[in-house]
Amino acid sequence: MRRALASGLALTLAAALPAPALDLDYDVGAYLRHSDNINLSPNAPQDDNVVAPTLRFELSQAGADVQLSGIGLLQYTDYLDDTFKDELRAGFAGGLDWAIVPERLNLVFQDYLSQQNINDLDSSTPDNLQHVNLFVMGPSLHTRFNPATRGQFDLRYGNTYAEESEAFKGDRYSAAARVRRELNPTTEIAGNLEAAKIEYDRVGSAANYERYDAYLSYKLRRVALDLDLDAGYSQLDRAAGAGTSSSPLLRAVAAYKLTPRSTLRADVRRQYTDATQYLITPVLDFSDRRFSELAYRDISIDPNVFRERSVRVGYEFNGIRTSARVQPYIRRIDYFNPTTQDQDQDLKGVAFDIEYRPRPLLSLSLYASQEKRDYDDLARNDQDTLIDVGVTKRFTRHWSASFHVSRRERDSAVPGQDYRENSAQLSFNYRR
Repeated sequence: MRRALASGLALTLAAALPAPALDLDYDVGAYLRHSDNINLSPNAPQDDNVVAPTLRFELSQAGADVQLSGIGLLQYTDYLDDTFKDELRAGFAGGLDWAIVPERLNLVFQDYLSQQNINDLDSSTPDNLQHVNLFVMGPSLHTRFNPATRGQFDLRYGNTYAEESEAFKGDRYSAAARVRRELNPTTEIAGNLEAAKIEYDRVGSAANYERYDAYLSYKLRRVALDLDLDAGYSQLDRAAGAGTSSSPLLRAVAAYKLTPRSTLRADVRRQYTDATQYLITPVLDFSDRRFSELAYRDISIDPNVFRERSVRVGYEFNGIRTSARVQPYIRRIDYFNPTTQDQDQDLKGVAFDIEYRPRPLLSLSLYASQEKRDYDDLARNDQDTLIDVGVTKRFTRHWSASFHVSRRERDSAVPGQDYRENSAQLSFNYRR
C-alpha cells in the first residue's frame, strides 16, 4: 500500500508540475510464437502457440525544475493451447527529479518493475516468474562551498515488493553525505559517507542489517575516455547476533573509444550487495534485449546480502551496415546468511550479438549467449545457452515486421533440470 501511494504521488507530481512538453516514443504491436517445449521440460515437452499484444515506450522530460525519464513495457500473453494461464506482464525503469528550490532542494522518485524467477534454480517458465518492484523516494539538499566545491546530502526511503517471495518485502532507509570538487572541466573527485538500514516485513527477520560505506570517487570525462571509480571500505552489522563484517569497496566503470565507430568497456566490482541492487544494474548490460525479456536470470529474489566480486568487459562496433557487441564476464557470490550458503556460486558467461543491414530497410541479426554456474554446496553446475537468428523488414517509417527462430537449452548435473526448446516468432510493430 505504501509503495502504491508513493508511486501515485510521483505520477501526480509529474502531471501537475509546469514543465516542457513530454518527449514520448513508443511502439505497439503483437507477436505470434510457436514453441516445441513451452514448459521447458526435460522429458515431457509441450507444444504451444502464444499471441502477445505488446506496448513498449520511452519517455523523457528535461526542464529547469523537472527531469523525468523512463522505459516501460506492457504485454498480454495468451497461451492458445492453455499450457499456462493467460497473463499480463509489465516492466518499468525510470525516475522523476523535481527541483523544489533550484540548486538547493530536490525531491527524487525512482521505480524499477520487472519479472524475476521465483526459484532461480528452476527454469524460467511462466509459473516460475513473478513481478518484483523497487520504489525509492526522498530529498536531496545541495550546497556550494565555493565555485569548485559542492556538497550534497540525501535521505531516501525504499520499498521492495515481490508477488511470491514474501521474505523479499521490506523497507530501506538510507542517508548520504557527499562533497564534490571539480579539479578541471573534465575531472571531479568526491568524498562519500553512506548509511543504510534494511528491515524486512517478517518480524524478527534474520536478514535485517545495517550498512556503512566510506569511499572516494573519481570521475573523468574525456573525448575518448570515460571513467568512474569508487574506492573505500564497507561495514555490515547483521541482525540476530550474526556479527559484523567489513571489506574493501571497489567499483570501476570505464569506456574507451578506440575509433569513432568502436568502444571498449570494462566494469569491475568488489562489494557487499543484494538482489535489490540488481533490479537497477543487472550483470549483463545488453539492456535493450534483457529488458524486452522482462527478467534478469542472474539474481535470486531473496533478502540476503552477499559479497560480490565480478569483472565484465565489452566491445561495441557500429558501422554503416554492421553493428556488433560482445561481453564476457565472471562473477563470484558469497552469501552471509547460513540458510543460503548452498547458493554460493561462481558464474562465467559471454553474450554476443551482430546486426547486418544489406539494405537500408532490411536487417539480419544473430544473438548468442552462454552462462555457466557452479554451486559450491549443491553438487550442481548448469550451463544455459541461447541462440537467436532474426530478420527485420521496415516497410515505412512507422511499420515493420520481424521473424526470429531461437534455440534455448540447459545442461545440468542435476537429473531432471536439462531442457531443450526450439521456437519461431513472427512480429508486427508500429513505431511512433
